[in-house]
Amino acid sequence: MESKGPLELIHSDVFRPIKQASLSGMKYMVTFIDDFSKYVWVYFMKEKSETFSKFKEFKEMMEAEVDKRIRCLRTDNGESIPQMSFFTSSENAEYAISSHVPTLRNKTT
Repeated sequence: MESKGPLELIHSDVFRPIKQASLSGMKYMVTFIDDFSKYVWVYFMKEKSETFSKFKEFKEMMEAEVDKRIRCLRTDNGESIPQMSFFTSSENAEYAISSHVPTLRNKTT
């Protein structure tokens, strides 16, 4: 899928826990990258289980700012798939899973 405007394709990835948590206890981060603009948003998390709530936060903020809806969310084959898949289908958005080797199919994340 080639994006022709903002929010048409969002790439997302959760990074492994860092060895030393931040002073506020953050150990994970999730990125959201708009394929069209290449802008990157980073959210820090204490637990990986916060990924879905961070996606909802990102989605609400961006859809209000751009006045468009996310058309496709592309992630790797991570743990948050059931929630993301359900959410995107209820929003009439596409959910795509990229290869485990990002350079082959998902060059953005």
